[in-house]
Formats: sequence, C-alpha cells, structure tokens
Amino acid sequence: MSSVIIPKARLLLKAGKDAFLDPNIGWKTTHFWGPVANWTIALAGITDLTTKGPEYISLQMTGTLCVYSAMFMRFAWMIRPRNYILFSCHIFNEVLVLYRVFNDVSLHCQCL
Repeated sequence: MSSVIIPKARLLLKAGKDAFLDPNIGWKTTHFWGPVANWTIALAGITDLTTKGPEYISLQMTGTLCVYSAMFMRFAWMIRPRNYILFSCHIFNEVLVLYRVFNDVSLHCQCL
C-alpha cells in the first residue's frame, strides 16, 4: 500500500513545487500575490463576524460583496491556469457573506 502512495505523493509534491517556482504562475506574479491580498477581505469579514452584531452590517454592502465574490469566483475558475488560491478565497468569502445576510434577514424579519 505505501509502495503505491509514496511515489504518488512525491509526484504531487514535485508538481506543487514546480508550479510554485514557475515564473509564469509562481509566487513572483500577481497570480499569487493578488489572491493573498484578497484574503484580507475574508479576514475582515471574520473580524466583523466575531466583533460586530448583525445590526451593524449594511445589507446593501454585504449584497454587493456577495455579487463581487460570485463574479470573481467564476473568473478564478475560468482563467487558465486556474487560480485555486483566488477561487478558495472567494468561496470562503461567499459563504461568510451569505451567513451574514442570513443573520441580518433573520434579525429584521423574525420569521426564520
């Protein structure tokens, strides 16, 4: 069993290392640093979630952020090579924003 898994793991690690060091898509490009910087939006959302109540959240801004994340999630998936860092960031942000919208609607509606 391990004689099959170890060579596959080595190939996977080599492919990851090669992609990381590739000058066209590696850590020296905006394909890496753009998504890393975009994670600050998700971190700000986590901070708001833990420190602010739903009464402080703007539903219009949250809806705009939801549309933004959905659009760029599609963009990150459609470009070649696929930008998995950006894609994962927008998935995380979309889930966070939808959770905030649900909290805000349930606070104002009292029907959920």
